[in-house]
Amino acid sequence: MALAFLRSLDPVPAAEVPRFLREMSLTATCEGGTLVLRLGTEDLAGQLRSSAVTAMASRVALLPSVRAALLREQRALAARYRTSHGIVAEGRDIGTVVFPDAEVKFFLTATLAVRARRRQMERQAMGQIADLASIKAAIAARDRQDTERAHAPLRVADDAFVVHTDDLTIDEQVQVVLAQVRERQRR
Repeated sequence: MALAFLRSLDPVPAAEVPRFLREMSLTATCEGGTLVLRLGTEDLAGQLRSSAVTAMASRVALLPSVRAALLREQRALAARYRTSHGIVAEGRDIGTVVFPDAEVKFFLTATLAVRARRRQMERQAMGQIADLASIKAAIAARDRQDTERAHAPLRVADDAFVVHTDDLTIDEQVQVVLAQVRERQRR
């Protein structure tokens, strides 16, 4: 949705957002176990982590009509593609708003410095300009905006398992998560 707002030729007035969302041709499907997002016929893989999209995502997430549309779509996708093993979803309000009754919830966190460095490396790998100070400031601003928003603020679900990832590789993070899932299954 953020990318569609960015590509809009004119700024979308708040009163026009519901119409804009209805007319937007954003689709989400599951292909080979992976979520594929398309705007029209364009596959959005690789386009959603840019600084512009990230900044816009946080801004449009403040709009109740956007939150409501996302909530409907996320729950519909889960109902459509859920297997006997469940689903895996990520997002800043997945465990508190979208799927508050999820069987297992995780809240992955890292210090601002580590998150900024990771984002810098991610952007450099995509050939983008990646100024560490700017990235750090943008992440801090997004965190502030997301935790202070009135509707669906970013917070840790009461029953979430918190994983501090500063000193963990991706593989180690996966192992921590899998161990917790197995523990919950045993219980």
